[in-house]
Formats: sequence, C-alpha cells, structure tokens
Amino acid sequence: MAKQKQEHILGADLQSALTSVAAPRATKVAETRGRPDKDKVAATFYIPRPTHKRLKEMALARSTSLQQLLEEAVDQWLQRAGEPPFHPEP
Repeated sequence: MAKQKQEHILGADLQSALTSVAAPRATKVAETRGRPDKDKVAATFYIPRPTHKRLKEMALARSTSLQQLLEEAVDQWLQRAGEPPFHPEP
C-alpha cells in the first residue's frame, strides 16, 4: 500500500513538473541598478591581459577611449545578431 501511495505522489510530482515546463513563460525585462539621473551604468568583466593590451593599443591608435571602442564592438555585434544598435550611424 505504501508503495502505491509513493508512486502516486511521484506521478503527481512528475505531472506537475511537465505542466510547468510546458506552460508559456513570461518574458523578463532586464533591469539595471543605477542612478536614474545617469545615462550609463558600470559593467565589469574580466579579459586576459594581452587582450586588454591590444584593445588599449587600438583605442590609442584611433584616438578614442577603450569604452568607445567596446561600445562600437557591441553595436556591430548587435547588428550581426539582427538587433538595432545602441548608437545608430548617422
């Protein structure tokens, strides 16, 4: 009897799990924690030292900042992914 009860509970759990997976999920909107009066927020990521050196050299050669160089790269990546860029070209 106890085994039948356990199978029944397991079956209900499995059915519940399958139902929750099959249910459509709500789209989440990314939120940032920043001061609303500022246009930009801080984002930290880590790259290897040689990569940083190359990016810094490229930024210096173009007389621009590392931030501007990375923003350009993200815009190009977004365009290749079919998304609108953050900084459309004039």
